[in-house]
Amino acid sequence: MMRRVRSLWGKLRPRVSGRGQSRGAPPLDGRLPNWPLFFEANRDLWQESLDRSRTGPKILMANNVPAFYNSSILESLLSVALTLRGADVHLLLCDEVMPACFNTKFRRTGPNTFFDGTFRELACRPCVDRRRVFSDLGLPVHLYSEELSHLERQDLRTLANGLPADKIPTFRWRDLPIGEHAYAGCLRYFSTATLDGQPRGEEILRKYFEAALLAAAVTDHLARRIRFAGSCFHHGIYVPQGVTGEVCRARGVPVVNWNVAYRKRCFIFSHGDTYHHTLLDEPVSTWKTMEFTPAMDEAIQAYLKTRWWGSQDWIYFHDTPMTRRRPWWPKRGLTLRVPS
Repeated sequence: MMRRVRSLWGKLRPRVSGRGQSRGAPPLDGRLPNWPLFFEANRDLWQESLDRSRTGPKILMANNVPAFYNSSILESLLSVALTLRGADVHLLLCDEVMPACFNTKFRRTGPNTFFDGTFRELACRPCVDRRRVFSDLGLPVHLYSEELSHLERQDLRTLANGLPADKIPTFRWRDLPIGEHAYAGCLRYFSTATLDGQPRGEEILRKYFEAALLAAAVTDHLARRIRFAGSCFHHGIYVPQGVTGEVCRARGVPVVNWNVAYRKRCFIFSHGDTYHHTLLDEPVSTWKTMEFTPAMDEAIQAYLKTRWWGSQDWIYFHDTPMTRRRPWWPKRGLTLRVPS
């Protein structure tokens, strides 16, 4: 898939110099692609693709949280690639509606910030600022605030605040495990396995529960109004991505979740579910009869050794590994006894 996507760079590659900004273009976060600059290289190709895509299969690119660079870079690239291939891509973005989400973390948005309103500047403002990477594409953009009326949002808030806290993790909205995703999102926020003893734990849980309900209702409204042939979005768990996946599957919309793999320049695309499940339920028939050669074994062993330093990875956890360390056992006089 990614090999095919790379070909678009050859078609749309602009002639740029310096930092890549075209003359007169407004400032853009340098870590995000400047799509208008790329389209300048071949305006006719892009316009023809936009016109043709209107009758193509409708694909929901449910980014939701554009503050994440890795997701916004890849999903805007996928949106362009799919459009060039005739798909009618629709983008789903939150516009400061959810009271908590995947972008709110304890160290950056402390519990009190949810209640004094300052978390919006810390968590929501980056999403609003970086939303341009999608709006510049000229594709249909659906905002959370446009999908729900004020009364619907009030009803969901009343439900979130009124349900007993111990019922939230098991709560099902239209038979979907929305409460489970809210609870998981709250645990991720605190980076803990339980909410016991967490500051304002129950109140934060209700914020995530309300956000999960909002994400479910928004996705459901959109999926009922537009018949999508497929959907794609990162991660596939927590709030709102996990909720989005639940609703899409319930509405019969095929789901493709992706995440960055450890190996450099590699991604994991999982069809139907998140990689947490698809990596475990892969049928053995896909590899059981594979011819395993010495060269393959050597390549695998060589890669596993690089995991000590992460030299072939862009995700690793040992910045300063200890490769030389005295063994704990004495050089002499050690007797190993194997139990009979």
